[in-house]
Amino acid sequence: AVNVVGQPGVLCKYYEGQWQDLPDFDAITPAKVEVVDAINLEPSDRETMFALQFTGYVTVPRDGLYTFSTSSNDGSQLFIGNTLVADNGGLHASGVRGGFIALKAGMHPIRVIYFQEGGTTALSVQYEGPGIGRQEIPPSALSHD
Repeated sequence: AVNVVGQPGVLCKYYEGQWQDLPDFDAITPAKVEVVDAINLEPSDRETMFALQFTGYVTVPRDGLYTFSTSSNDGSQLFIGNTLVADNGGLHASGVRGGFIALKAGMHPIRVIYFQEGGTTALSVQYEGPGIGRQEIPPSALSHD
């Protein structure tokens, strides 16, 4: 098998608008698209009424059970492939939600979606697994096509 080495960073689409829950990202047009080092709120141009969609790959070092979680205000979800691993949707104060998924060593598609309506903002994404203590997913583990 040929290893396709992704480019550093993940693709971030930034949207402006007002939603009560995670929007249908296929139905809205991003205000901007850029490659970012990490999954956080840095790409946002304002404090409220925006959404973010991050897509790329996360690389895990060995086979095993991994926990992925998001801490967000307002809503967020994290997918590995087509599997919803962390469901933190809806309007809410900052809170952590996570889940487990068994992964083989190597690269796996990751997608994190987030929206912010009003009030305070927060978004961070953590993982842990064999040989990895709970931590924010480091830029070194993220890539994109």
